[in-house]
Amino acid sequence: MAKSKTKLKKVFLKNIPQTILLLTTGLFALILLQNQFFKIRLKTFSLSAGDRYTGKLTLWRYYAGNNLWNQALSLESTIDPVDIVNQKNSNYPPIIKEKINNLVFKNDKSIDDLIEIAKLYSKLNQYTETRKYLLQAQQQDPIRDDIQSLLVKLNSN
Repeated sequence: MAKSKTKLKKVFLKNIPQTILLLTTGLFALILLQNQFFKIRLKTFSLSAGDRYTGKLTLWRYYAGNNLWNQALSLESTIDPVDIVNQKNSNYPPIIKEKINNLVFKNDKSIDDLIEIAKLYSKLNQYTETRKYLLQAQQQDPIRDDIQSLLVKLNSN
């Protein structure tokens, strides 16, 4: 009896490093699969060309949505421009700045123009300018609910 317990103990102790390695690898994989970026990157390694393309497009959207434009731009050569034009036109900082300049230098700005300028500044995280244009719009039309709700939303950030 004593020999079998000793033998069992030796086998168990001998396999502890492998068991620990297996458990930590499993835990690490589980943690990675919870990570959105890792799941997106995983799709870019699919055997299916369609799935790889969709993965690259999703990765481009992830980068663009998180203002990681250098990484997004590096993927553009592998993505059909039609698939990214709308997102790029509404979120890419140089294009947003160009839109702001066009509206700021426009003569006879409407209230909607002021609101659009404020929204564009908000996309650039320039909240002082956002507030300035929303207050100008509110001054011209104090009873518009959408302006008030945008100001409340801005103040809650």
